[in-house]
Amino acid sequence: MTTESSKMLLDFATKAPESFAATLDKASLSDIIAILNTFPSAPRAAVLANLSAELIDALYLDQSFEFLPCIEKGALEDAKTILIRLSRSKRLKQVDMLSAGVRRRTLKRFLNYPEHSLGSYVSNDVIIVTENASLASVLATIKKNRPACPVIIQTTAGYYAGILDARRVLEGDSKANIGEFANPVKALQAETSIQEAVDADQWLNNILLPVVDHESHVLGVVSRERILNRMAHFSPPVERVQHTLESMIGTYFKVMSGLMQSLLNSKSSES
Repeated sequence: MTTESSKMLLDFATKAPESFAATLDKASLSDIIAILNTFPSAPRAAVLANLSAELIDALYLDQSFEFLPCIEKGALEDAKTILIRLSRSKRLKQVDMLSAGVRRRTLKRFLNYPEHSLGSYVSNDVIIVTENASLASVLATIKKNRPACPVIIQTTAGYYAGILDARRVLEGDSKANIGEFANPVKALQAETSIQEAVDADQWLNNILLPVVDHESHVLGVVSRERILNRMAHFSPPVERVQHTLESMIGTYFKVMSGLMQSLLNSKSSES
């Protein structure tokens, strides 16, 4: 690669990391590594933050790729986005490898949520796109990833903007930006306890809900089924016994009510 072409690629990546990532996504892993390793940490992190979770994971596992500098020296928001697309164990390992300082403490707070909070049970199996991305590029990303994977839309500043509404996509203009197809479902806060989150009104129309940090950055999604399972795990034995007794009593009264109704109906037919 000539010095001139390297400068052109770096200029492209710096000015339009999302478009650069969409183009890079079609290259082989070895070519991607060769190109990104020539970039300074900041533009490399910006591009990495716009790649698919699968590709980020592949780059993380390849020892020839300079991954840690992206977390340590890239923009903080890019570092957060990259970490969220890794599994929990991998993201914590990366942060533990950082030298002590403000960046390490900030990312520790960002990733370490109490065990009873939603932040501990978020799935990063999502596709995160920016609102100004073209519909065509997003559909290509969805096709390359698992089609059933939820698509979360964020603003150009990195804040949560909504969930992709498939119905609007079918009915809308194929040349529009993806932000026009966002369904602004209210996100859950990562600090929220699972006991509180299970009763959120948003569950009436959704089986998955987005989860954000206190600054409205997307962490991933969570299902009601998962937090119900976790609630059962955390409930003290006395509470579980009480809940079982309450269920049994409720069932008993339903049965007795049915029997009473049957008796009354038979009495009415006899008279």
